[in-house]
Amino acid sequence: SEVSEKCLDQILEYSTRPSKRIRGSLCAYIYDSSVSAHFTQEGLKAGAVIELMQNYLLIVDDVMDQSVIRRGLSTVHELYATDMSLGSRRDAEMIALLTGLLVQHIAVITMHDIDLPAENVLRASQVMQRHIAITELGQIDDMKMSIKNYKDISDNDLLRKYEQKSSYYSFVNPIESALLLADRDPSLAMKDSEKYGIPAGVAFQLRDDWLGIFGDVQKTGKSNLDDIREGKYTYMVHEALKVASDDQREKIVSILSNDRADKQDLEEIKAILIDTHAEKEAMNFADNCVAKASSVASSAHSWGAQVKSVLQDMVKFSVERDK
Repeated sequence: SEVSEKCLDQILEYSTRPSKRIRGSLCAYIYDSSVSAHFTQEGLKAGAVIELMQNYLLIVDDVMDQSVIRRGLSTVHELYATDMSLGSRRDAEMIALLTGLLVQHIAVITMHDIDLPAENVLRASQVMQRHIAITELGQIDDMKMSIKNYKDISDNDLLRKYEQKSSYYSFVNPIESALLLADRDPSLAMKDSEKYGIPAGVAFQLRDDWLGIFGDVQKTGKSNLDDIREGKYTYMVHEALKVASDDQREKIVSILSNDRADKQDLEEIKAILIDTHAEKEAMNFADNCVAKASSVASSAHSWGAQVKSVLQDMVKFSVERDK
């Protein structure tokens, strides 16, 4: 139908928007390095699979968060709300969710089309689905962690959410999938991928949180009000609430409970995060995660010296980037 064809066209447009493509590039690079080759079709196709899975997660996440901008342009559900003759905004959101699911199916089909031994592809596909399932469990926890029940959220709860929601799909998945496609030892691939990828992913997400509040919108391609209006419960917010004055704590709860928060509210949140040193504490924790990941990158046995250097540079970049 015309509507379904438009959805497929939207997938292509969304997937080719300018973006970092860190995950797909990492997967392709790890695969090529593991087989001592450059720009292989197998590596490129595996990288495309990882990026498609990323797009699936983002499309669904944007509906949940009611975000309006992604990669500098309208989110998929916003495009459907304005470009399609639909009965309601809810219909636009439901079709966006279905579009996201279509992207996931395309990713799996593409994975099984990689011209490698069937057992390698099967292992990588199973691992990828496991990692995406873990990511979705983290997303469930993220939806549950509201500013309104912040007193019930422990440090361990928050760290688990960061690891599940960010680490697995951002770093563990592209690395472990690539190693399995390259026929590396499965148990060692899992061990090295998780030991490096979990702290690397936490560091990456901590920087994402910082950019969501303090970043330059022209560079990030996402509104600084999104996380505020969503009431996103971040490590910075968690640390601020521990030491904030009663007035500051009341402001944090009030602003993060307001889905119509404005620029003045954003500036107040910024001031509190700085005044309580929560912003600095989050970046210090990110640096500690970088150090841990860098150490693992150096000592792991699943990759060689050149890959070790690249992984160290990548995790360092993750906390220095401005978009």
